[in-house]
Amino acid sequence: GSEMCIRDRAFGVRHRGIPLRAMARPLGNAVLEAWLERRRGGADRLIAKTGGLKDVLRELKGGGWVAMLADQNAGRHGLFLPFFGLEASTFPTPAALAARVGAPLYLGVCLRRSGGHGFDIHLERLPDPVDVETATRDLNRLLEAWIRRAPGQYNWVHRRWKTRPPGRDRTEPGQPFYARLWPANHPRTGVR
Repeated sequence: GSEMCIRDRAFGVRHRGIPLRAMARPLGNAVLEAWLERRRGGADRLIAKTGGLKDVLRELKGGGWVAMLADQNAGRHGLFLPFFGLEASTFPTPAALAARVGAPLYLGVCLRRSGGHGFDIHLERLPDPVDVETATRDLNRLLEAWIRRAPGQYNWVHRRWKTRPPGRDRTEPGQPFYARLWPANHPRTGVR
């Protein structure tokens, strides 16, 4: 099938022979950053989110894999695509990069094992993309399916629906409770 499950810790992907690097934003805390670098296999396994596009392309062209978060709010520059029934600003970057170099596109999901001891990593290959928007839509659809399997393990506080499509605001009818934002005059509105 198109799915692979790795029953090991998150760094188990590399131990299975998959040449994986991850795109990440620095955290701004040197102690936490050093700990994460060790957990991720060292600083050479990381690609800076800002200015790292050339490194990502080089890695992909060389047959390596690059992990990047694809379930964050992409702001005004994202594609507004369905995510749990409501359009969400979605980064097209993973699909655009895969299409540019002819690399396969996978969705990776880490699910905590019962008892809370470790994770199982599931990698699922997406169909070869027809175009970037279709591939990005497929990523959202596949991610939704995985979230439905274990909704308690998804980080719902991502504010995935923060940016609304042009001409719409956060009061549009039919918004589910998990997509609602704090009202403009709420004291927590300024908290990021």
